[in-house]
Amino acid sequence: APLTKETVPDLQPVDVAPPRFSVSGTTNTPMVHKMEQLLREAQDFICSSVEEVDGLEKFREDAYLRKDGGGGRTRVMAN
Repeated sequence: APLTKETVPDLQPVDVAPPRFSVSGTTNTPMVHKMEQLLREAQDFICSSVEEVDGLEKFREDAYLRKDGGGGRTRVMAN
Protein backbone atom coordinates (compact mmCIF):
# COMPACT_ATOMS: atom_id res chain seq x y z
CA ALA A 1 0.00 0.00 0.00
CA PRO A 2 1.29 3.50 -0.74
CA LEU A 3 2.40 5.71 2.13
CA THR A 4 -0.40 8.23 2.56
CA LYS A 5 -2.11 9.97 5.47
CA GLU A 6 -4.87 7.34 5.09
CA THR A 7 -2.53 4.34 5.40
CA VAL A 8 -0.21 5.93 8.00
CA PRO A 9 -2.11 8.54 10.06
CA ASP A 10 0.96 10.26 11.58
CA LEU A 11 2.61 10.76 8.17
CA GLN A 12 3.50 14.29 7.10
CA PRO A 13 4.73 14.60 3.50
CA VAL A 14 7.58 17.08 2.94
CA ASP A 15 8.94 18.60 -0.27
CA VAL A 16 12.60 17.84 0.47
CA ALA A 17 14.06 15.17 2.72
CA PRO A 18 15.87 16.67 5.70
CA PRO A 19 19.53 15.77 6.25
CA ARG A 20 18.47 13.39 9.03
CA PHE A 21 15.25 11.66 9.96
CA SER A 22 16.53 10.04 13.15
CA VAL A 23 15.83 11.70 16.48
CA SER A 24 18.80 13.06 18.44
CA GLY A 25 19.11 12.12 22.08
CA THR A 26 18.07 8.51 21.63
CA THR A 27 20.15 5.53 22.70
CA ASN A 28 23.33 5.21 20.64
CA THR A 29 22.56 8.33 18.56
CA PRO A 30 25.93 8.48 16.72
CA MET A 31 25.53 4.91 15.45
CA VAL A 32 21.92 5.59 14.42
CA HIS A 33 23.07 8.62 12.38
CA LYS A 34 25.85 6.57 10.75
CA MET A 35 23.44 3.79 9.84
CA GLU A 36 20.93 6.27 8.41
CA GLN A 37 23.68 7.84 6.27
CA LEU A 38 24.81 4.40 5.07
CA LEU A 39 21.26 3.50 4.01
CA ARG A 40 20.73 6.86 2.26
CA GLU A 41 23.96 6.41 0.31
CA ALA A 42 22.99 2.85 -0.64
CA GLN A 43 19.55 4.02 -1.82
CA ASP A 44 21.16 6.83 -3.85
CA PHE A 45 23.65 4.43 -5.44
CA ILE A 46 21.05 1.78 -6.28
CA CYS A 47 18.61 4.30 -7.75
CA SER A 48 21.23 6.10 -9.84
CA SER A 49 22.54 2.74 -11.12
CA VAL A 50 19.03 1.62 -12.15
CA GLU A 51 18.42 4.99 -13.85
CA GLU A 52 21.68 4.61 -15.76
CA VAL A 53 20.82 1.10 -16.94
CA ASP A 54 17.26 2.12 -17.84
CA GLY A 55 18.43 5.20 -19.71
CA LEU A 56 14.95 6.75 -19.94
CA GLU A 57 13.15 7.09 -16.64
CA LYS A 58 14.13 8.76 -13.37
CA PHE A 59 12.96 7.88 -9.87
CA ARG A 60 10.38 10.12 -8.20
CA GLU A 61 11.11 10.73 -4.52
CA ASP A 62 8.57 11.29 -1.78
CA ALA A 63 9.92 12.31 1.62
CA TYR A 64 7.91 12.16 4.81
CA LEU A 65 8.23 12.91 8.52
CA ARG A 66 6.46 11.24 11.43
CA LYS A 67 5.04 13.52 14.10
CA ASP A 68 6.77 11.53 16.87
CA GLY A 69 10.13 11.68 15.08
CA GLY A 70 11.71 9.82 12.23
CA GLY A 71 10.65 9.61 8.62
CA GLY A 72 12.02 8.44 5.34
CA ARG A 73 12.22 8.64 1.58
CA THR A 74 10.40 6.46 -0.89
CA ARG A 75 11.31 6.29 -4.54
CA VAL A 76 9.29 4.99 -7.45
CA MET A 77 10.10 4.63 -11.13
CA ALA A 78 7.14 4.35 -13.46
CA ASN A 79 6.66 4.44 -17.21
